[in-house]
Amino acid sequence: MRLSPPASIGLTVPMQTYIAQKTFSRWFAGAVALGAALAFAACSTPTTDVGGAECSADGQCAAGQACSAGRCVNVACGDAGPCPAGQNCVGGMCVAPQDRCRSDDDCPGGRCVDGECFANQCADGEVRDCENECGAGTERCEGGVWRGCSARAQSELCDGADNDCDGTADELLDCTGCVEGETRPCQNECGSGDEQCLGGAWRGCDAPRPRIEICGNDIDENCDGVADEGCDGCADGETRPCQNECGEGTETCVDETFTGCDAPIPVDEFCDGADNDCDGVIDENLTRACNNACGPGTEACTDGAWAGCSAPENCACEDGVADDGQVCGACGFRERACEGGMWGEWGACDEGAVQCRPGEQELGACGNCGTRRRQCTAECRWGDWSTCASELECAPGTEETRACEGGCGDQSRVCGNECTWDDWGACDGAGGALGCSPGDSQMEACGDCGTRTRDCAEGCTWGEWSACGGEGACAPGDEENRACDAQTAQSRTCDDQCQWGDYGECSGDQCRPGQEQEQACGNCGTRTRTCTPAAIWGDWSGCAGEGACAPGDIGERACGEDVGECSPGVETRTCNGQCQWSDYGACRDAVGPSPEVCGNRLDEDCDGRVIRRPDGWEDNDDCGACYLIEDGAEDPNVFLRGTIDYFGDVDYFCFNGVDNLGFGNEEITITLEDIPAGNDYDIYLYRNEEECRARNELASSIDFGNNDEEIVWGEQFNFDDDSTYIVEVRSLGDDHSCEQEYRLTVNGLR
Repeated sequence: MRLSPPASIGLTVPMQTYIAQKTFSRWFAGAVALGAALAFAACSTPTTDVGGAECSADGQCAAGQACSAGRCVNVACGDAGPCPAGQNCVGGMCVAPQDRCRSDDDCPGGRCVDGECFANQCADGEVRDCENECGAGTERCEGGVWRGCSARAQSELCDGADNDCDGTADELLDCTGCVEGETRPCQNECGSGDEQCLGGAWRGCDAPRPRIEICGNDIDENCDGVADEGCDGCADGETRPCQNECGEGTETCVDETFTGCDAPIPVDEFCDGADNDCDGVIDENLTRACNNACGPGTEACTDGAWAGCSAPENCACEDGVADDGQVCGACGFRERACEGGMWGEWGACDEGAVQCRPGEQELGACGNCGTRRRQCTAECRWGDWSTCASELECAPGTEETRACEGGCGDQSRVCGNECTWDDWGACDGAGGALGCSPGDSQMEACGDCGTRTRDCAEGCTWGEWSACGGEGACAPGDEENRACDAQTAQSRTCDDQCQWGDYGECSGDQCRPGQEQEQACGNCGTRTRTCTPAAIWGDWSGCAGEGACAPGDIGERACGEDVGECSPGVETRTCNGQCQWSDYGACRDAVGPSPEVCGNRLDEDCDGRVIRRPDGWEDNDDCGACYLIEDGAEDPNVFLRGTIDYFGDVDYFCFNGVDNLGFGNEEITITLEDIPAGNDYDIYLYRNEEECRARNELASSIDFGNNDEEIVWGEQFNFDDDSTYIVEVRSLGDDHSCEQEYRLTVNGLR
């Protein structure tokens, strides 16, 4: 993470040198932007050394001087220069570049950042008084830089005070009066919700917000009264030819919409003998500055190469002055030394510092198994990535959870390596070892070779058994008799399939007339039969004296609450050897109340309510719903305080950036401080809403833990960077604090 040095302190290396990474790139940026640099020179006020030497060209003057009206004068360079070739503007003066630093040891009294030395503002641990728009306080030195003043802004409250220190009290709030914690209905174009009274004002309406339309689900996500508008109605994975001004390609159907045309894209024209912008003309009107120590010059693109530099080729010089430099090749740089009072021969063209060759394209993975690409610019630097195309359902390894029916816990599924979802798993809150999941069914044997079933009831516990069905004609082992005549009888026995066997032969003397026989039956019951006068057994009586259950049976019932995050458990009882139920045991596997956590949208204390304390910038949870800083003022330099007020909350802020130079050297600085202990917040910078939705960031800061985050982004060379930029503040992990505020500082293009 780079630290942006404040402009108010003396620095070893100035801001524009901080952004540039190499001596070559610093010189080259000034050379190509010659016209703008000369404009700055015209507006600068050079301090003339009256006793300066006579001259006819800049090369006859010492370092930090230029030839003006026949005399060498000191030049006070500015953000855009000018400086002699091979020199840099440092502290308002032109100096020769020094070797890049490797550690803080190379920067006495300072620190090394990305190869450049920066002066320390203070000694670590030092404390001093400070004052800002919020009053007096103290600030501490960390890493050689003064960190935030303790006099800090708070979220605006309805109290007649200027809590956020912007000069206005109670602004943007409905301060008509309400009772703290009170709720009331609220509504927007997508439906109804509730908002809560916090700090004397109504905040945080949780009504559904408009979203980007999703094709194929017949839902009106953007709340315009039409579902799935703008969709092609194609089948996912289907392809079709596509075309633009640069040629043909193929696009793929994703979510019923064709997207991701891979036809060549038009880019800015650059000197390579090709029609890069696809307008039918090759290398049209391309020129660049080629000035050197002997004077300014311009060259034009001819047959795909730069040629015809109009700068004077040679002039007088003083031995010992810094080497002269000049652009060459596509994006190269060459040097020459002063020899005997005149400039020597040019050295070889060095193009080793370039990032890429103009027109070269690079493909990269992005999103959910999607692809994006970028193209090398005329300055031999990579352009921005395109939006991510051909994405699938999910990111590999991502886990998704949903609530099971009937309050039976959660079930989850995991995204596979090909960015598609696996099947849903089993519910994890199924009432313990004796519980079940919705849709489960159970069967067991009963009666005379019959079966009975039970289904999983609400609360993830088994319902009652059904009646026994599909029974056979008899119980295995039973015996049945019938008379053959007055003295004999025949019998048959029930087999293990509960079906009667064949009658046997007729015989007499099965029993003594009047004899009784008893047999156990059912649930601890008994039945009897009596021997007839014919000495054969009569039929069995019905089963009598049965208990309430069969020994070993287990009964269960739900227990506990089913409100909020509380979920019911299971109580069980067992049938004893006397066919009687025992008492129900303790409630098992129930989830009871716990202390409420602010902002996680969960009702842990099971009172039917959730706690949320949104900050004054909500609702700003979407790229398209970002909070516009200072009502759209250009290039703001402000700080504000916000909160991550629930698990998964993402805050978006936007501001209007205006490119005041047009050829580089301006930068945007974003810092995030006071991240609550135990939390990890990151920040991202996007050029506009479209790039934000595609998550194609210009820069990001993703330091670990609650360390401060900072982004310093330098504008693109020779590019109009006017835009409405978007800053994203994102929380990682499950820890968060909706009570403690972070401090976000936004410094626009400056």
